[in-house]
Amino acid sequence: MKKYFKLYSIRKPSSEIISYALPFLSKSQFHDIVKELLDNGFHLSTLFPKPGIRIKDTIALSWLADNRKNLPPYSATLYLKNIRNYVKLYSNGKLLSTFPIESYITDFLKNVLNYKRMFRRYEIPKPIGQRFENNYFILNWLNDHLKIFLKSRFESQKYLWLTNRKANKYYILEDELMVLIHLCKIFKPKKIECLFNFPVEKDSIPIIKPGCNLMFKAETSSHILLSLLEDLLLNYEFPVDLKKSKSFIISEDSSIIFKKLNSELDFKGLSNMFKNLKNYCFDSFHIFRSYYEINV
Repeated sequence: MKKYFKLYSIRKPSSEIISYALPFLSKSQFHDIVKELLDNGFHLSTLFPKPGIRIKDTIALSWLADNRKNLPPYSATLYLKNIRNYVKLYSNGKLLSTFPIESYITDFLKNVLNYKRMFRRYEIPKPIGQRFENNYFILNWLNDHLKIFLKSRFESQKYLWLTNRKANKYYILEDELMVLIHLCKIFKPKKIECLFNFPVEKDSIPIIKPGCNLMFKAETSSHILLSLLEDLLLNYEFPVDLKKSKSFIISEDSSIIFKKLNSELDFKGLSNMFKNLKNYCFDSFHIFRSYYEINV
């Protein structure tokens, strides 16, 4: 187990915005990061308990401090001295800043594993329908195919990730790889199709686009993909600064297609996923439902 969570970062070329990857936060963690920033001269400008609902100033601080409202908020914006120095914090682990923020949250990251994990038992509707979304992924079913969209924390804002995609730098972190491994084990697809940044089969089709490095479109078995993912997770040291690195999978729309599924998504599979993300996800809310599906 790591002593503390790594703070991954990337800066968009020719931009002052830095994007960081934190754990998926519980409300108490979100509150403590905000408090740490306030103690260091920041001002809490706006808190979004959920998208579209905005509260400010003392009302926002009271909401954060109220343990009875125990779902993590969607996001918060804090300013330091002037409007050019700000931090935008999301409970799904994304943090955007106009300047390096490491020194302000180092102690929090060192103690992140000491926080109590929140497990919420949600009933998964059966049949689950054609779409299921949480903070890690979106699932879309079509006949015997399942399209999976992984929500990388470095891909959430278009103005940050469009440049990265053109440069063939699409990032998937350890916990995102673990989620993909779990989805493979839950659904047991006979075939998987996606784009890779290296050939996985002899019949891989090279994809060349202006401004992009070479990619390969391929269809492979879940056995081969699981082997590659698990080997990568065990043997690859993910760099803290990702600006010069490439991920395992780079897809133009970040989707993976599972073909000929052998099972359905169920509560047990999601529970095991949350259990094995103990260093990365501190509230099962992020696994079982999205902000758009729960009436906060």
